[in-house]
Amino acid sequence: MVNLQDPAFIQFCEKSSHYEVAEKVLDGSVRGLDKMALNAMLKHRSSLPETVEKILVAYFFASMGRVVYHRHDLSMLYQYWARREIRTVDQALRMAKEDIQHVLSQVKKPGM
Repeated sequence: MVNLQDPAFIQFCEKSSHYEVAEKVLDGSVRGLDKMALNAMLKHRSSLPETVEKILVAYFFASMGRVVYHRHDLSMLYQYWARREIRTVDQALRMAKEDIQHVLSQVKKPGM
């Protein structure tokens, strides 16, 4: 399992693509669902700095990569971080400590 707080992992995020980050977190076994979720997020991304996006990708796949999830969950999580104006690596790492199931249940509520 990848340690999101590890400075070496943060450096990896800074120099790697979003897909490479997902691949590392998932130990190379990126499923079709994972690719669809990642592509949907990348298609609709808007305001997060690139390294923050990659930490978000790592957080999502570290938590959800081995289960079935809705293909738009990653995009919804992206928008959740964007609304909270997450701009720095430190902010992203704090957000990555949140219980992802709780966060997704909140963003899926009507009006969120």
